Amino acid sequence: MLSPGTSGTTVLTLTGDITSGLYDGDGILIVTVFANADLGACSSPTGLTSRSGVVTTEITSFV
Repeated sequence: MLSPGTSGTTVLTLTGDITSGLYDGDGILIVTVFANADLGACSSPTGLTSRSGVVTTEITSFV
């Protein structure tokens, strides 16, 4: 889910289930807070080429 954050940031929240490996069967939550983007770049010839932000990942065991 993409939603507005504070001070013009954008927050991307992803959730799901881990289906293989060490954490098979656990849940995962990934939250990325993107810094303000230069929206003027969207209309430039190259467009908006990158975004940066802080990522938080949480793995939750349901056992």
